[in-house]
Amino acid sequence: MVHQLGDVEPEDRTVRSGLPVTTVARTIGDLASVCSVTRVLRALDDALTRDRVDLDDLASVAHRLVRPRKPGARCLAKVAAARLTDAPPPESELERLVEDLLMRAGLPRPRRQHQTPGGRVDFAYPDRRLAIEADGRRWHARADRMLDDRRRDRNNSAAGWITIRCMWEDVVKTPDRLVGELRDVWTAAGATEAERGGIDPVLPRPAA
Repeated sequence: MVHQLGDVEPEDRTVRSGLPVTTVARTIGDLASVCSVTRVLRALDDALTRDRVDLDDLASVAHRLVRPRKPGARCLAKVAAARLTDAPPPESELERLVEDLLMRAGLPRPRRQHQTPGGRVDFAYPDRRLAIEADGRRWHARADRMLDDRRRDRNNSAAGWITIRCMWEDVVKTPDRLVGELRDVWTAAGATEAERGGIDPVLPRPAA
């Protein structure tokens, strides 16, 4: 099966091992026409983690390919909107899964790799002083790592922050229950901030 594209620009081309190929950024753009948003995001995050793609290049590709009647334009627009920010991409598959669950819960997109009073956390809602950590089994198996986590939790608690830890088993085996818990905690955190004179605790509509 041969696919031909009539909109490949010179900046979309490169050479690998003597073979002419499309750049990683352009390949991500083309994947959007045949893959889901989730799969394209995973491919992009993997490329970002390995320093194989630059977000400026992705922005250039998205600017050219997101147009009416272009296959994958809507998917690419969503991918670009999710990653063309100052926030770094998720650092692990578990973080991607937790972020997906937050979206399923109907919550706003959190800040990734956010610096809190206790230290950097995986996800945060600063206006509600809510920190969410994705705890992978291998990453958190070492005792010194666990001690660092607990110190960060205590320091955040002293500053009025709530920390929720999403374990691998929770995310993979009981995602629906975890979604409900995340929504409940998000609402409770909003109510606490409202009592302090902060924000409106109204819960957003769940994602379809």
